[in-house]
Amino acid sequence: MRAEDIRHQVPPADAFGQTNYQRRNPYIYTAGEIVSLLSAAAQLGPCGSFRPRMYPVLFGLIAATGIRISEALALKVSDIAEDGLVIRQSKFRKSRLVLLHSTTQEALRAYLSARAALTTSDDALFVSDSRKVLAISAAEYTFRTLVRSIGLTGAPDRSNPHIHDLRHNAERRVIPTRRKKATGRRGSCLREVERRSA
Repeated sequence: MRAEDIRHQVPPADAFGQTNYQRRNPYIYTAGEIVSLLSAAAQLGPCGSFRPRMYPVLFGLIAATGIRISEALALKVSDIAEDGLVIRQSKFRKSRLVLLHSTTQEALRAYLSARAALTTSDDALFVSDSRKVLAISAAEYTFRTLVRSIGLTGAPDRSNPHIHDLRHNAERRVIPTRRKKATGRRGSCLREVERRSA
């Protein structure tokens, strides 16, 4: 505006206060790191727990689709449609449909078969051993435990891994065609979820 009218004043950069906040760079997982994470999740105890069935699918779904952890934990069994996931009233209170690769659909179908055997108070997709909707604090704690167990830490030039960083997997938006098997980070993630859920 000042370029058009010199009577307009340009406020100084610190007019509304100063901040040293800098958004951290996300941790980008390699294919091997995602496979190791899901493999470790599939070995979770205690014996007879639903955790080794659930956590590989939860973490794999975030890595494969890019949905937020809060969105994943808010999913209901009824939100699984033939052509994808229905994410209800998420950011800006908008709903959307997230399309799924065929291998992700197969993994979810296998998981849903196991989930159907549980008696719960509602139809939350991801539930704890107490048969209640999984708390985000529990998911984050388990994630940190798994990350430490496989020795996954950030190098000097990389941030430490966070559960939210699974969304930023570099190849998560690449959907392989039917003529070509899934490859790379996303493909490894999907194959591991499928194998562990079988």
